[in-house]
Amino acid sequence: MALKNSISFLSNRKAGTYLYDGGNLHIPAGGFVRWACMSDSDDGGFNPLEELERSEAHVVVKLEFRRFRKAVTIIQGLPKDRLDEIARELKRKFGAGGTTKDNEILLQGDHRVHIKDELVKLGFPADHIDTI
Repeated sequence: MALKNSISFLSNRKAGTYLYDGGNLHIPAGGFVRWACMSDSDDGGFNPLEELERSEAHVVVKLEFRRFRKAVTIIQGLPKDRLDEIARELKRKFGAGGTTKDNEILLQGDHRVHIKDELVKLGFPADHIDTI
């Protein structure tokens, strides 16, 4: 399989290259990414920092009861720069009201059963999503 893109990076230990073959991101072991750039200009919308952010995120979904025993689903641990976009998509999917507050998404109602499936569809790894 021919590799489509390679991404140069500089870690706190050594320099190296990520390899992207169109579906998989091959990451060498040991290294914290501080800087990354695409070597090809036709990247097809692939953003390596966004991909790394999703794979490193640890998402926690929990239920709280607020005033008048109203259920609120709280989602923590999502990337801060995409929080409003993710909240808009989840509110649309579930037909519920909600907001973003203190780096959390608050959805009206109990959506714990279906939230994991929707987050996986948005690109978050299933094993990094915990429901309490």
